[in-house]
Amino acid sequence: MTHRHLTLSNRYCIEELLKLGYSTLQISKKIGYSETTIKKELSRNSIKGKYDADTAQKLYESRRSSNNHKLSDKVKKLIISLMKKKISPELICGRLKHEGIINITHKAIYNFIRRSNLKHLLFFKGRKYNYKKEKASKQVR
Repeated sequence: MTHRHLTLSNRYCIEELLKLGYSTLQISKKIGYSETTIKKELSRNSIKGKYDADTAQKLYESRRSSNNHKLSDKVKKLIISLMKKKISPELICGRLKHEGIINITHKAIYNFIRRSNLKHLLFFKGRKYNYKKEKASKQVR
């Protein structure tokens, strides 16, 4: 299944069909997207129960542009200094968020560590642990 994003013209069609009283299922068949896509579009981009194509497009673009910000050199240095103090990426992301520096996930910090070859700063360094398997109990006949 290929994933396609709705275009502005798709959004205009949705707006017009809603005004004409079409259901989400009918709209999905008209424009060639799944009903789930239409329902998600309406729930994400409707304001006070009203759907406007231009507003929906602006909301979509703002969500797309807010992703994937590159880390500044200041934040990178801060992450490295905290890693040297043996603070985990989970705690670092909580601290940076709490102090209002940047809202970052621990996964993004792990990705930065991996890309920058800084795995040696991790406390657990990705070691694999051998867990003892439970022995099957002997069956009594």
